[in-house]
Amino acid sequence: MKYSLDDVGEIIEYEDKNGCIWNEKIVAVWCSICSAEYIGPMNEAGGFLARHEYFHNWEFKQETNEEMVA
Repeated sequence: MKYSLDDVGEIIEYEDKNGCIWNEKIVAVWCSICSAEYIGPMNEAGGFLARHEYFHNWEFKQETNEEMVA
């Protein structure tokens, strides 16, 4: 399903491959490093933020290693 800012704060129920989810809030979040945005169920927003944090930590590590070699 596609969500918009109009949906933020709504409480939904849905099924996915892992089971049924009740009373899940629609939220809007963004990555403070690259400004990517996500609107959707709160539990999926957590994954979005965690993946971005992981990627940007890796990215910074690569930059730091390159600076140390140079």
